[in-house]
Amino acid sequence: MIVEPASVNELDEICSLMISAFKTVSAQGQDVSGEAESDLVRRLVNDGDVLFSLVVKSKRILGSVFVSRLRLVPDAGLHCAGIAPLAVLPAYQSKGIGTALMQAVIKKSREEKLDALFLLGDPAYYQRFGFTVSSLANDYSTTHFQELAFTEGCLSKLKCRAEYAAAFSESAVH
Repeated sequence: MIVEPASVNELDEICSLMISAFKTVSAQGQDVSGEAESDLVRRLVNDGDVLFSLVVKSKRILGSVFVSRLRLVPDAGLHCAGIAPLAVLPAYQSKGIGTALMQAVIKKSREEKLDALFLLGDPAYYQRFGFTVSSLANDYSTTHFQELAFTEGCLSKLKCRAEYAAAFSESAVH
């Protein structure tokens, strides 16, 4: 499976993938679109907050992940990023595409000399990549907000708040 950088001219296809991957059915049996994630991706790109994005392709894009700016307030002098969204077309889920994307994100983040990555997700799933529940303040969840430090000890004893790029606060995605 080949993971490669996403290109700017793939944005529409990636946004379609987001809509498909995040489409759910409400308790009332109605379709709920993944438009929020698609809008989030467009905002991140338009705001220039994407550090890098990766895709897995066959004849079309099967999976995608975005890594964007994340600030620590007050500034701790660390280079950090947030992972979101990560999506795989429903017909290709549970085939290792998400795992390949996460492994590639971690490798690329090390190459880019990031101090730490953050994400929101199920701790039981992401612990296999080395993530642990973060003690840093954030706007989302205390039990699902996770960190992976590349610079040893850089996050310990910090009294900071993690703030995702502005597109996250403008979006309905939480």
